[in-house]
Amino acid sequence: MRMKTAQILMECLLEQGVDTVFGYPGGTILNVYDEFELHGYKDKIRHILTAHEQGAAHAADGYALSSAGAVMGTLLGIKPLVHIEEGKVVSLAKARGQKAGYQMILERVREEGVDQDYPVYFGHSNAPAMMEELAELIRSACALPQTYESAIGPVVGTHAGPGCAGFAYA
Repeated sequence: MRMKTAQILMECLLEQGVDTVFGYPGGTILNVYDEFELHGYKDKIRHILTAHEQGAAHAADGYALSSAGAVMGTLLGIKPLVHIEEGKVVSLAKARGQKAGYQMILERVREEGVDQDYPVYFGHSNAPAMMEELAELIRSACALPQTYESAIGPVVGTHAGPGCAGFAYA
């Protein structure tokens, strides 16, 4: 029996133990979505629809963190520090506790300096009080140009989840 490419893809995913995929339907992948919907794969593999392709990639990255690792990180109070490098979210370090994380951010800001010609942004994902605490720490230790405060968008928020604060500067 001849198999279509989309069916081979679905069978390979199942063979590898994949139970969840992230995606956004578009012209070139519609045959895969047809296979998923019409031939019972949706009962075996969960599909999470995202707003765009980049969101699917970032969601998959965040999902890849093992649940055991996430539980241990939560129990130990591990706070990941990430930064954006050439448009990609990159892990910078891990701190034990929020205050230690903020101190690591402050040390990095002091080492690199803040370009006074560009504004500074403080952000949060459903945690304005955390953002205010970080902003107060940075403002009290560094001379800053104009500052703005905002919610963190879904691309970075996917990696951080709710309850994070951030700082962007040039």
